[in-house]
Amino acid sequence: MAEAETRTYGAVQSALAAHSKLAAAVERSAFPNAGVTLPITFHVVLWNGRWSTSDLAAPPLKPQQIADQVAQLNRDYNGTGLQFASPKVRFHTRKDWADTCWAKLGEILAAVNTAPAAAVNVIVCDLASSGGILGVMPDMPNGQNERDPSQAVAVDFRSMPGGPYTRYSGGRTLTHELGHYFGLLHTFGDGSCATAGGHDGIADTPAQRELSNGCPVGKDSCPNQPGKDAVNNFMDYSDDACMTSFSLGQAARMQAVMLQFRPTLLARALRRAGAGNSAAGTPPPPKPQLSASRRAPPPPPRRLAAGGQQQRPCRPPSQKRQNTHLPS
Repeated sequence: MAEAETRTYGAVQSALAAHSKLAAAVERSAFPNAGVTLPITFHVVLWNGRWSTSDLAAPPLKPQQIADQVAQLNRDYNGTGLQFASPKVRFHTRKDWADTCWAKLGEILAAVNTAPAAAVNVIVCDLASSGGILGVMPDMPNGQNERDPSQAVAVDFRSMPGGPYTRYSGGRTLTHELGHYFGLLHTFGDGSCATAGGHDGIADTPAQRELSNGCPVGKDSCPNQPGKDAVNNFMDYSDDACMTSFSLGQAARMQAVMLQFRPTLLARALRRAGAGNSAAGTPPPPKPQLSASRRAPPPPPRRLAAGGQQQRPCRPPSQKRQNTHLPS
């Protein structure tokens, strides 16, 4: 496994420009007070019941892992107004997809993500062996690509609850990637110490110059700006056990993205709610009380480390409609 496996994020400035249009969206629009429960579909890529021919010793997927992953998502997104329904699971058996999931990801998305606006779609495969990656969001939402196959996330199977990566098998890779799916940037943004909000477009996440590794609570990479690094924030790169929170501003941004950039998915979720569907065992959370007041910075982010200790590499979204970060 390569040592420098970072969740790179291109075109941060263009992303911030798009985000500025969302700043007041929650105030202007009525996000459901009771929150929404989103349908979610897992697309599991295998070959002969194995993740890939390069790692025949890897344990097969257990149904409980997907159930545990959705339960973890619902805990992590509690209070944001977003929850996830009992998942659908679809299996896709192709040797070339299983062996080269990263290289073939664009092809996989085009083939399996045929209804991107109908549910949250998650690809689960052996990303790490073929690309050294734990998670990826191929293309950020932009208001024009809701029905594009790129609107899905992919995670390495090892990152799910019960996986073999001690530091990164708590299910927080998917929490992080779905943060991108809902329009969030990394808390360390463009790697500068610009004023809070300039780095990721969120006013209540402190300025942060660099990603976090491990759980360096108290780290302050921008000592001349208010607040310490939000190492416990789901949008950093800290170890799974260190990730604990979204900020109120991030919750507001995710609601705004749902309203402005994912209206079809939002409408579908509301129709399902009207038909009596509920989230995986729990009712939707109340809408968070959003305020302009600054909130205490959260703890660290993620990434894959050397010697088999994965430092969560997330190769995120380009801001363009084409998947410029995906191999052809």
